[in-house]
Amino acid sequence: MRVVLWGIIALVGLGLLLESIGVHGSKDERAAIRRAVRAPLADLQRRDARSLCDDFTPAVDADFADGHGSDCESNVDYAFQMTKNEAAYAPPPELPSRLQVTEISWHGSHGAAVSVYPGKPDSMRQWKLAMLDHRWRIDRKSTRLNSSHLG
Repeated sequence: MRVVLWGIIALVGLGLLLESIGVHGSKDERAAIRRAVRAPLADLQRRDARSLCDDFTPAVDADFADGHGSDCESNVDYAFQMTKNEAAYAPPPELPSRLQVTEISWHGSHGAAVSVYPGKPDSMRQWKLAMLDHRWRIDRKSTRLNSSHLG
């Protein structure tokens, strides 16, 4: 009886280990997080308000809402309409490809923090991400990291 019990415990432990490896740290998951960090910049270049708002959690979307009934998409689309003149809106042409995600740390099964380096000296930032509807979304930008934080 003890052998069967220990066998079940070992199988459950192995299953949990394999599940955690598959979710946290696989190449596909890391690539999905990198895409989630770069997505808003690509959406800005395409001037795609709906996709831009979908890149964030509802809490961040609420920050883009005006509190008077307009939602994130309406306000972002309005901002794009106000800058129809290309001279008024010129995003950096290659920023999404230069943006580097240097570290990923996991926070439970639905959260992560990433260190993001946009290519400028002393510009490292840490962003929080959340898994919503099977997709990583930016939750918050937190502290600015400098060389003393890095080690």
